[in-house]
Amino acid sequence: MAFVPVADTAKVALLFTQYGQKLVNTLWFKRTGGWSETNLHDLCIAMNSWVVNELLPLQSNTVTFNGTEAVDMSAPGQEGSFVPLTSGNVGGQTATGSPSNVTGAMAFKTGLTGRSNRGRNFLIGMNSAAITGDSITPVAVGLFTAAYNELASYLTTLAADHVVASLYSGVDSDGKPIPRTAGVVHAVTAYVLDAALDSMRRRLIGRGQ
Repeated sequence: MAFVPVADTAKVALLFTQYGQKLVNTLWFKRTGGWSETNLHDLCIAMNSWVVNELLPLQSNTVTFNGTEAVDMSAPGQEGSFVPLTSGNVGGQTATGSPSNVTGAMAFKTGLTGRSNRGRNFLIGMNSAAITGDSITPVAVGLFTAAYNELASYLTTLAADHVVASLYSGVDSDGKPIPRTAGVVHAVTAYVLDAALDSMRRRLIGRGQ
């Protein structure tokens, strides 16, 4: 796929392992004036803190958080940063861990309709205490949603906003994505977790190596 530039925007990868598999959640952040190497390093530190303080306590102790990567997406070959985490980085839930593909979809809402104007993360580290039948318990829905609602508080000193980035403008007649000349972003205004459990096939054994 062709590189699609996204002005003033950084792509962040939150890096986890579970049951020997590599699991990643991706977030995008826009900062007026763009991203320097120092800004990206600070963004990684902020995201490490957010995961440790807000997400890890809700995740199974079968999950290890390994750190954050951030890359400036304004043009090819821009600055990047990686800040690893090697201690205090294991999930806090001792209830039986679910298979790594079992997840929930946290939707990122922007107030606009259409696939280009929304995003999502698939939760990592579900466990038996957070699940009832085929659903996430109401308590767990509330806790995970609250964790994402705290994300903005970790961005204050960076003057950055969590955004949804659209790199493609639909598909062609062969079903292939059509790259935009430049990516389009919209600020996230709300987080909504669907209580119905999902399955993330890319996290099955052998897919994450």
